[in-house]
Amino acid sequence: MGNDQVLSLTKTDAERKITYKGKPLYLNVEPWSYAISPNEHFFVVGARGKLFLYDQQGKQRKQIDVSDLVLSVNFSGDGTLILAFLNDGTIHWYKADDLAELLAFFPFANESMDHTRWISWSPNGQYEASINGEELLGLHINRDPEKLSDFFPVSRFRQARLNPNLMQEIIVQKSTTPALTQIALPPVVNILEPLDSSFIDKDK
Repeated sequence: MGNDQVLSLTKTDAERKITYKGKPLYLNVEPWSYAISPNEHFFVVGARGKLFLYDQQGKQRKQIDVSDLVLSVNFSGDGTLILAFLNDGTIHWYKADDLAELLAFFPFANESMDHTRWISWSPNGQYEASINGEELLGLHINRDPEKLSDFFPVSRFRQARLNPNLMQEIIVQKSTTPALTQIALPPVVNILEPLDSSFIDKDK
């Protein structure tokens, strides 16, 4: 490809367009970021809710859905991985040849400048977390329309899903193990009595 002049992103008040070798790439969403592989055989384009992989002929090889706007994207130094930073604050690792997701990472930050908590997880259901980081991720279960939904933090599944070496294993091996067996949900306890706002006579 030569350099970034072959692939460019132009921005106006009305739209954002990306061109390759002087010709526009027609996407069904607005492009936001891009990167060229080290060997210049591929390039990737990030957009709102989408990630696109192209070859050096400008042919689209793959597209996947992502959870939010792809603010920035890049290849690893050896060109085997693609890293994407999303607007929701998460960082994702994908295989460069087929955009298969390998790992997600969420470094927590708030107004009090708490940067000590983080959690990472893989598509197979394993996770790795800092101290107090397990509360940042969980399983949300929708119930019947008349019932409240349930949320189980991943700490409830620590014995089955915690892998303290998860990030190192995946980034080094550039692969993830098959999906784990379905986990059993913790029991949900419903208090029948006393009812909400009931008065309790402590003498009885």
